[in-house]
Amino acid sequence: MEKWVEECLVYGIDGKIDIVKRILNNHSTGKLYKYRPLNDFSLENLETETFYMSKISDLNDPFEFYPSLNYEEQFLKTISDPHLRKQTFEKTGLNITDEDIRKIKSSKDWYETFEKICKEKGFISSKSKEQYYEEFISGWFNDINEARKHLRIISFSAKNNSPIMWSHYSDCHKGICIEYDTKEIILKNPLLPVTYSNMLYKMPDFEDVDAKTQDLAIFKSFLIKAKNWDYEDEWRIVIPIHDKNRHNEILFYQAPKPTAIYLGHRFSENTNFKRKQLENYVNKYKTPVFSMRMDHDEYKMIPIEVNL
Repeated sequence: MEKWVEECLVYGIDGKIDIVKRILNNHSTGKLYKYRPLNDFSLENLETETFYMSKISDLNDPFEFYPSLNYEEQFLKTISDPHLRKQTFEKTGLNITDEDIRKIKSSKDWYETFEKICKEKGFISSKSKEQYYEEFISGWFNDINEARKHLRIISFSAKNNSPIMWSHYSDCHKGICIEYDTKEIILKNPLLPVTYSNMLYKMPDFEDVDAKTQDLAIFKSFLIKAKNWDYEDEWRIVIPIHDKNRHNEILFYQAPKPTAIYLGHRFSENTNFKRKQLENYVNKYKTPVFSMRMDHDEYKMIPIEVNL
């Protein structure tokens, strides 16, 4: 993650959105795009000047907000806790000493050493290494899933000419791509680019850090996706929803008027009624319209300005 993105996150957590805007203006592409099918929802969003705020469960990547946990560290922390060690002794009769913990921490394979210590004490562990991991994952992701309920996402792309994006998000090139000026998007939360990586984001142990660092880690995890997704060139607004009563509501975010609308290569396949609705909108607000054509040399779409 670039330094300026992390700075924006820190200022955003502190509520210093004016500083975020200044940094953003120096780094943004100037224009961002939303690929949409041409349907009642997209037309309504245009008319009402709104962005739909997606739930995490609505998104198409199962790794959304799926940070990595240092399982070995969690295991060592668990067995080092005097209270938990006492509980383990009361339940199983296994007494882990400070010397045992020292051996486990200094070993190359914590589980192999732990298993050896158990056998020496006449205790046969009934759990595999993977089962211990699953226990840590289960507890950890209960907290993660709870945090997911409090957040919504608005996604944009920095490009309007990707054939894959048109296929995936604009009804196989029959939909539209809406252009927005980043300076016109009202920011209550930072608008930032996604970082693409081959590795999951390493989440810190929340017990070891303050609340601000926890918030920063959560927002960072929403801005990191697998390298496979880099064709999307995505930017996001991540919005916390503090009111628990609104977690299941359909929520919207104020949008500016578009600076242009791009029609998919197969736009003509839409019904006359839907095309007429869009025509009425662009004529009403004098919105520039472009039709996307296939490039003859590269795998990309080319915009040609048209009148509806």
